[in-house]
Amino acid sequence: MAQDYAEAMKWYRRAVEQGYALAQNNLGGIYANGLGVRQNNVQAYMWATLAASQNVELGVKGKDFLVKKMPPPKSPKPNGWPGSGSRRGSEKKR
Repeated sequence: MAQDYAEAMKWYRRAVEQGYALAQNNLGGIYANGLGVRQNNVQAYMWATLAASQNVELGVKGKDFLVKKMPPPKSPKPNGWPGSGSRRGSEKKR
């Protein structure tokens, strides 16, 4: 049987709008695996987190799995810190 991921996305989104938590988890799986969409761990994590918040065990497991695959968050560096692109005291004095 051929798989139509665009059609699946349509129905999962409709189910999500109706409050069906397992559909949230399934959307997470679609994004995590790039099934018919560009693979996106951030979107997958969001949907898994929403499902987990409604006690969907697969959402909890998916969330835990996805957090290990994502890079650590980047923190902004204040001006003057190494790597910030700005150096204190480098301004020319007149």
